[in-house]
Amino acid sequence: MSLWEGPKSADDQITVIAVVRNRSKSIIDNFVYTLLHQTIVPRILIVDYGSDEEHLKDLQSIWWSNRGFTIISAAKRTDKFCKARGMNIGIQKVETRFTFCSDIDIMFGKQSVENVLQILSSRPRSFITLPTFLLYRGLNYRKMWDENRLFGRYYGDTAVGGCLASETEWFRKVRGFDEYFIMWGGEDWDIWERSEWDHLKQFRLKEIRLWHQWHPHVSQTDRPFFEASRRSNNNYISKMKGKVIRNPNGWGGLTETFLS
Repeated sequence: MSLWEGPKSADDQITVIAVVRNRSKSIIDNFVYTLLHQTIVPRILIVDYGSDEEHLKDLQSIWWSNRGFTIISAAKRTDKFCKARGMNIGIQKVETRFTFCSDIDIMFGKQSVENVLQILSSRPRSFITLPTFLLYRGLNYRKMWDENRLFGRYYGDTAVGGCLASETEWFRKVRGFDEYFIMWGGEDWDIWERSEWDHLKQFRLKEIRLWHQWHPHVSQTDRPFFEASRRSNNNYISKMKGKVIRNPNGWGGLTETFLS
């Protein structure tokens, strides 16, 4: 496996992980930029899950521009996207006490990492989710973030997903996200429930500002598979109720690397 190494962070207690496949350069750039401008800068680990050549070059270009993060290449381009497995690959590489799992399309308020770290450090066996605000299409997100005037539609008090954080040891104990969930959707809610079943103290930090950058929901090619997997996921979640530890046949396995 090849790594494009970023520097050690100003704070070596927490790593932010995101999984990406064929996401636009501006979205990834905004994600990295808002993390590198935190009051406490985390380690940043991006798991590329089989992006095509054009998008991979964009990701490499962002890395060369600042080298403020680490890239792992994790899958064949022919593999069906699996966010859960991508996250697990990252979790196995984390060297910090805490892990913060995020979607790649998030922009973070300037004190987001500091606030999450404060809770995790002071309250052992905690599990955090951070609801997001959905940004409207066509805005200059970076300029508005720099000027502290980003705004969007609140996703909701009961939402789970996008950003989840806990002790790295706990993620490894439960063998990460359940890799039954192909593509994305379901794995976040599932691990939130598993943290409750394992008696972790849960926090939904809606006062922390995170913004979700607009992008097309799912391609027309993938939509039928995506909708079918959503129905299957709901049945699976019911079936697995109360089972904290998952992936009995292994978790976070690599199939191929491209960044070398």
